[in-house]
Amino acid sequence: MFICYPDYCPRFKCIADKCSDTCCRGWEICIDEASLERYRQVDGDIGRRLKESIITDDDGAHFVLSDDERCPFLNSSNLCDLYIELGKYALCGICTDHPRFRSFFSDRTEIGVGLCCEAAAEIILTEKKPLHIVPEVPFSDNMIEKAILQIRGMLFKLCESGDPFVALRKCCALAIAAQDMLADSDFSGISSLYESFSGYSYAVEEISDADIISVLKTMESISPEWDEMLQKLSEGHYRTEINAENELLRLAEYFIFRHFPEALSDGDIVSKAYFAYFAVSAVKMFWGAYLYDKGTLTLNDKINGAKLFSKGAEYSEENMQRAYEIV
Repeated sequence: MFICYPDYCPRFKCIADKCSDTCCRGWEICIDEASLERYRQVDGDIGRRLKESIITDDDGAHFVLSDDERCPFLNSSNLCDLYIELGKYALCGICTDHPRFRSFFSDRTEIGVGLCCEAAAEIILTEKKPLHIVPEVPFSDNMIEKAILQIRGMLFKLCESGDPFVALRKCCALAIAAQDMLADSDFSGISSLYESFSGYSYAVEEISDADIISVLKTMESISPEWDEMLQKLSEGHYRTEINAENELLRLAEYFIFRHFPEALSDGDIVSKAYFAYFAVSAVKMFWGAYLYDKGTLTLNDKINGAKLFSKGAEYSEENMQRAYEIV
């Protein structure tokens, strides 16, 4: 079993109290069975706090959040009292793993870091070269997996340089053609798809700003910041002339890397390609709202826009499903 990941992943490190946000607020923090058993054995004041701060219901064990949705062990300095008192191995699985995500194949597990974390977002947005997955390993004998990975590799290639939105429209067109091949279990023509769809004439039509806003407005609200952003977009308070070609291409690769493997379970590669187009378009509009308000667009603005979209879409099954329906 291979463990594969974008080559920028080893650079990721939680920045703890230096983060302008915290991943220990606003989420239900579930506790895995192994961690729960360890917590039951802890004595002293921290053991008492653990017993008082954990409940078990139909969804399993989780921490009881405060009225402002903070983890009970997140102190006033935005540091974890469990980590401070008991060490990093005291953290439960979800706290240890976040913001990592995984995609599972028969011969490999892919690991990435999510845009909801500003440290991860900064790494992704400031990466200067196209996405490269390491280690490089041969495809498995599973024909569906091999086909999906081959197609995803072609989408990566389309997103290496140039106009990000032309590239994403080409990605959607290629996925539409490949979808029929997957449906018919005819893999013979997949290897030649890139040559056909690298030409501009094969790109699908643009998704309008109005369509992007319409889909965003169907999504479940995740925060006041989300609501405020949608209000700005609805009122046309955003600018479109944003010079961020490299950052948008790196975002396109991220969304394709993260979500394309979901086609292994539902067989739908077209919605995954269109989601990448939708997601990059939405993040650009978020950036445009910051630019409209401030007259300038900083790296922190780009990080915050990407993070806001990721939190609102990628961490809600309901919102992801609504985004997939843009096709």
